[in-house]
Amino acid sequence: MQAARVLRSFFQQPESLGLTSVSAMFNYGTYKGNSAATFTATVSDLTQDIVIQVPYYYPEESNNQVTDITNMKVYATMDYNCFIEPKLGILDLSKANYFTYTDGRGKAA
Repeated sequence: MQAARVLRSFFQQPESLGLTSVSAMFNYGTYKGNSAATFTATVSDLTQDIVIQVPYYYPEESNNQVTDITNMKVYATMDYNCFIEPKLGILDLSKANYFTYTDGRGKAA
């Protein structure tokens, strides 16, 4: 599997995450916009890098090598009134991407 860094955030109170998961989908080719081709990282600790695992082959049982993760649509599942800045969208997952997460109480990380 390829590892794609999406988000690194330092958060003072990990017991109240507010950020549940971060997901990526292909934004090009045969699987563009296909919800079955969604790769998700569950967030359990905001003091660690959040890494979305993208398989080396997709579909995994095929010989279709994933050669480009530089144009992936990324979105997050968060509690109400939480924010990520800059906004998620089309990202290059071959490199680290940094964002500020703000929880529902207005605490930024």
